[in-house]
Amino acid sequence: MEPRIPAPTATEPAAAGDPAQVERVLADYHSIERFLGPLPAGTEPSEPDQKRLREYLGAATFTWYESSGWSTDTVRHTWLVRMAERAAREPPSTIRMPLYPNVGWGCEVPSIWVATGNFDPDVTFILPVGDTTLLRDCEACFEDFDRRDACIDRRCNLQVQGYFTGTITEPTEHCESIGYEFHVERATANGPSPSLFFLALPGGAAPPEGPPIAEGPRWGVLFSSDFRHQAKARERADALKARLVEKGHAGAQVLDSRRIPALWCCSFAVLVERFADERAAKALARVLKREGFEGALVRQLY
Repeated sequence: MEPRIPAPTATEPAAAGDPAQVERVLADYHSIERFLGPLPAGTEPSEPDQKRLREYLGAATFTWYESSGWSTDTVRHTWLVRMAERAAREPPSTIRMPLYPNVGWGCEVPSIWVATGNFDPDVTFILPVGDTTLLRDCEACFEDFDRRDACIDRRCNLQVQGYFTGTITEPTEHCESIGYEFHVERATANGPSPSLFFLALPGGAAPPEGPPIAEGPRWGVLFSSDFRHQAKARERADALKARLVEKGHAGAQVLDSRRIPALWCCSFAVLVERFADERAAKALARVLKREGFEGALVRQLY
């Protein structure tokens, strides 16, 4: 594993792109991407994969990974720590991950929020900043003794999108742990189950062309395509646009989802048409389905 670094001043995403950084981030991500999710039941990594993971995790962490039954959280924790440490020295990457409120540690911990692990070496304590409204509501539920049991029983699938700021807290007391500051850009209580960990935008990516949509018809009919960094994502989005135009939807256009405030980062969105009211947008979505275009979304654009 990369060495720990002192807690730096928080950073902000860069305004200009750095293709070399994008390549580094993607290479690191792709090397362990499929191990961020659980292995099929009864299987273990192949010998070549074990060699790759030993190099990525380091010998000590790999030993724990193996002894814990190939715990998904071991790889997730290592990846998140790398993202947090790199954010101290280069523009941060945008990621999505779950957050879990934890109580009852019996010792000093930097935050009630964890992204991985629970009472083991894979724990990743998260220090949320930014848009923390949903998280504060959840904290209030857990801090109310009379409501705590009910909160635990119906624990939300909290999913957040954002980036590590590069600020890292070091332990100051026995039994304390490291905390990683994470700037929340979006959050939902209705995340996927099981929760996913993935890269939404590699650090160093260029900003979207054009400003965010902030005026005009509010309702849009669109298709959310692959993440920008996936192979041939733009080609697939362009092909979908071409099919739409061929069917008579001449206004279809491919947009970076970062231009559409209502969407999560960071895909190529194929916007078919915009409307002043929701009913007209839904009518077009029905037409598109009859024409063989599956997955049309009706969304407020801003």
